[in-house]
Amino acid sequence: MNGGWLLSEQAPSLFRRRDIPRDHTCHFALARALGADNSASSFSPSAIPTRPRSYCRRESTTNRRNFPMASYPPSRRQFLRAAGVTIALPLLESLARADAQAPRSRPPKRLVCIGNEFGMYPGAFWPKETGSRYTLPPLLEPLAPHRRDFTLFSHLDHGVQGGHFAVHTFLTGVKAQEARGLPDGGISLDQRAAEHVGSQTRFPVLNVGSPDGLHGGCQISWTRTGTRVPPIPGPRELYRALFIEDDAEARRQALERLRLRASILDAVRDESQALRRRLSRADSKKLDEYFAAIRDVETQLSLSRKWQNVPKPKPPFPEPQNQGLAKDLPIMYDLIALALQTDSTRVATLEVGG
Repeated sequence: MNGGWLLSEQAPSLFRRRDIPRDHTCHFALARALGADNSASSFSPSAIPTRPRSYCRRESTTNRRNFPMASYPPSRRQFLRAAGVTIALPLLESLARADAQAPRSRPPKRLVCIGNEFGMYPGAFWPKETGSRYTLPPLLEPLAPHRRDFTLFSHLDHGVQGGHFAVHTFLTGVKAQEARGLPDGGISLDQRAAEHVGSQTRFPVLNVGSPDGLHGGCQISWTRTGTRVPPIPGPRELYRALFIEDDAEARRQALERLRLRASILDAVRDESQALRRRLSRADSKKLDEYFAAIRDVETQLSLSRKWQNVPKPKPPFPEPQNQGLAKDLPIMYDLIALALQTDSTRVATLEVGG
């Protein structure tokens, strides 16, 4: 995840969260992949239930090397090296000037948010020292080979409390019933990130998790209108979304659904414009927010139509079966990593339900 940021709660094998018992107040573990100072900053562990360390063991044998990260335009020197060319180029003023003016290609930024509803025991997760020479605690030992590639931050609690029912505030910082009237509503971090980088990939954001988890399942992803984003429920469904092509009839039906939704939006816009003349200033502001939501949906529809005719990556291994959380979780981690490597998405969430 070159140059990207990982914001995550505590979860097996990745960067995890620390919670305070009973109120599920969120503390973030923020890790920057490559370019980080690999230090630990201001850690303060407190008591919390633990999750079995067996979840940290990798159970998948996926060969991720089949999917290198998406490539970007090489510089002249990189191209010549890749082609095995060794020649002496003359100093061309126009070429040198173009090289100087051309922007450097940078790998895209990626965001993965991982929520574990029951948290992780802080004493085994947070280092006791600060700085770059901290001792890796037991739950971070699997990340030892990548120690130079991430940074841990603590004390990033957004302060929202409410017991187990506060899980939905993890990426929003606000309770759903209190989000109405706010400028951005209750939009979650992943959806906000997708507004900036999601237009360049097949999936603006991948939301993954068990729908049968605590209190109705995964609730960490929310639109600005306060609508919960349902997750992809398991590795089989995620695998199919990433790698299995629809047949011609399924694509035709999908395009027809997109066309119908676009027609509905057109009708709603026309009626809303006629209504504006009778509204107060406050109501006009609410209507503007409504139009902004419509524009977001229109953008999503346009992107969906474009990707209907773009081939998906080849399947890396046979389709997995859903076998329960303990066996599914490592595969879901692998599939999310493959989604990033194939540039199918640049934003993803995973919630480990109860």
